[in-house]
Amino acid sequence: MAIESVIISPVGKYPENLTLFEEVSQTIRAQGAIPALVAVIDGQIVIGPDAAQLEKIGRAKSVSKAGKRELAMALVSGNCALTTVSATIFCARLAGIQVAMTGAIGGIHRGYEETLDASSDLEEIAANPVAIVCTGAKIILDLPRTLEFLETKSVPVIGYRTGNFPAYFGSTQLSIDRLDAPEKVAAVLDVHWQLGSETGVVVAIAPPSEMAAELLEELVAKSLSAAKLGGIAGKALTPFLLAQLDQLTSGQADKIRRTAILAVAKAAGQIAAAFARRRLDARAR
Repeated sequence: MAIESVIISPVGKYPENLTLFEEVSQTIRAQGAIPALVAVIDGQIVIGPDAAQLEKIGRAKSVSKAGKRELAMALVSGNCALTTVSATIFCARLAGIQVAMTGAIGGIHRGYEETLDASSDLEEIAANPVAIVCTGAKIILDLPRTLEFLETKSVPVIGYRTGNFPAYFGSTQLSIDRLDAPEKVAAVLDVHWQLGSETGVVVAIAPPSEMAAELLEELVAKSLSAAKLGGIAGKALTPFLLAQLDQLTSGQADKIRRTAILAVAKAAGQIAAAFARRRLDARAR
């Protein structure tokens, strides 16, 4: 199963970044799946880097982030880049991998009617038959509109052991379909694609630890105000807002994020293994 490299390889946090990746890998393997980090290394798409390649991107003090739009530039430059959700699922499709993981997907930004700011994650999820396992979408987003976009694009949104759409650091009251067994999720993925659909599927788990909804909204509002005052927009907005949340919570948000990533790794590993077993059983019949 594919792993978005942005979430486990934060620049400037060596060796903590690689320690987290090792924990993620061990968690996935314990569920019976094979972890495959997706990144651009020395101008090549790498899915499942070796130890030397991991060390290189882990130690890097400056490395760009690449969505699908930036992939060609990253490859031609010959440099290294960490993949976002849009690039990760696109590369996963190229490799024939149909389950991927991230912390939280991007989506429709608040104030979209003025800025038209929407993550390319959504278009790529709609365009690639890859399931993305996550803790929902980032709390800084317009979550109802994000779900509405996914519905418009016929992208199923499944709650894995939750009936409410998660928001990375907490939960919402937005209802989604719930499934409690990895075999059931795998069955939905399989049948969805057997029906000829070319869209991805969002599988969302509730974060194992959460912040109170009222507090989160207060912190997000403060962060958005700081971004507006500082003229922060576009690609710089999301990392700025997440950094603001970390600062305002004295690091609590970062701890919740790390816990969430490991929980996603476990769920994604379970679903990837169940999906593989289902496909193997079908071939054996």
